[in-house]
Amino acid sequence: MNKDMEETVLKVAEYSNAEKQRGAKVVTAYYIIGLLALAINAAMQVTDHGDSFWIGFVKGLALGIAFGAMLLGLLFVTGRMAKVMAFKRRLLGRQEIVEE
Repeated sequence: MNKDMEETVLKVAEYSNAEKQRGAKVVTAYYIIGLLALAINAAMQVTDHGDSFWIGFVKGLALGIAFGAMLLGLLFVTGRMAKVMAFKRRLLGRQEIVEE
């Protein structure tokens, strides 16, 4: 019985570590996207392209992407994303997906 318990604990620990690594990769990707969008916005602010609709659109889009990426990263880090996904599934009437 002790050996079975030890194997179970090891499997749970491996699963937990895999989940943490996957979450860290997602958060890292969101923050990189946000930083790239901020860099694009900063470059657009420094250079003089004039004031056309499309220049303003690109500046606003870059800021929006940066804000969204940082917000999603924060949701993942704090663990609120799981609650958001569960709420979304309830709204859409979908079943929980169980991974095996």
